[in-house]
Amino acid sequence: MLIVLYLLAISLANLLVYLAGAAGPWVSLVCAFFLVGLDMSIKDNLQERWGIGWRLFLLIAGGGLLSFFLPGSARICQASVLAFSVSTLLDVAVLRLLRKTPHRFVVSNLISGLCDSALFLWFGLGVFGLPVLFQTAAKVSGAALFGVLLARRLAPRL
Repeated sequence: MLIVLYLLAISLANLLVYLAGAAGPWVSLVCAFFLVGLDMSIKDNLQERWGIGWRLFLLIAGGGLLSFFLPGSARICQASVLAFSVSTLLDVAVLRLLRKTPHRFVVSNLISGLCDSALFLWFGLGVFGLPVLFQTAAKVSGAALFGVLLARRLAPRL
């Protein structure tokens, strides 16, 4: 169920930014909080259970899914896959480095969120600067909110 939700959130975020056109940076900010924040918290949860191998497959599948059904969205999808790929590798490195630190997910989400925002906005929308900081803040705060909600929902099942 979490994998399906992860793929739907990535695809929906890409679709909304693509459809927004000139309003893309603002729509991207909302998507960052709700959809990418959700993805980041799911990613943390699944990584704790299964490790990292599944992540690269899912991010390419999620980014390519929309591109397959809506070829005009290729630039957004390519930017999404690039940003997720680089930020995933950075995220894994930070998590490994801080594996015994209780706040490792917060630190890794902050660093990978900044990387993801910078690459996605630059390559997907041609935007840089202050929007990167706003989008990073939206992603990290969204991930924190959804992380708490998922922990409450999944804790009784584990």
